[in-house]
Amino acid sequence: MWWLTIPLVGGVWDVFTGDIPDWITVPIITVGAVWSVLKSPVSLLLMLLFGLTGYVLYRFGVVGGGDILLVLAVTPFIHNTLPLAPFLLFFLSLALSTAFYGVFFSILQGKFLRVIPVPFLPPVIALLYGILLMGLVDRGYFVREKGIDELEEEDVLAEPVEGFPKMVVEKGDVERLKRLGVKSVKVLVNLPRMGPFIFLAGLLLELYTSNPSLILPLLARGLFPLS
Repeated sequence: MWWLTIPLVGGVWDVFTGDIPDWITVPIITVGAVWSVLKSPVSLLLMLLFGLTGYVLYRFGVVGGGDILLVLAVTPFIHNTLPLAPFLLFFLSLALSTAFYGVFFSILQGKFLRVIPVPFLPPVIALLYGILLMGLVDRGYFVREKGIDELEEEDVLAEPVEGFPKMVVEKGDVERLKRLGVKSVKVLVNLPRMGPFIFLAGLLLELYTSNPSLILPLLARGLFPLS
């Protein structure tokens, strides 16, 4: 269970800063990759598969790069816990965070529905429930127009820009947008912070593997088989 200190540190940092810095994740990923090469080819394969999947999601602005790196950092330490452990960890954290923020933003916007206690929803239902509630939130709460010189690395575009194929602003992209004649763009703001939920999902998975009967009301048994 010691590996939970990694998402705990990343999650706390995310809560207070809205960012999971590379110095938390990259050194651990490097050590884990070297260990995997020497000791566990399966772990290395999972890191590569999840890294590729996460990169695609990041490029489309679906999830933050720091969240993907945080899951990658713990992959070598959890791959024996459950089948496809990093994917389960990511999916469960996504379900928990989406459901939580769906309820939170709905209340904030005065569009509160009768809330089913999120911890008692199977993960798939929790994810769909959260998406439903998030859909009720005014889009303007998450969108802000920025001048081209205000853009920062990892800003996520709220809508495509003609001639610019990416949805996430990276180093050098501001100059590229200027050459395209772009004066301002709409970016996503107030984005949910997923880091704490990676820790929470990891804790639930750890409890499940050690004592499934302890948290069966929280997780769907069929979704997280022990063997």
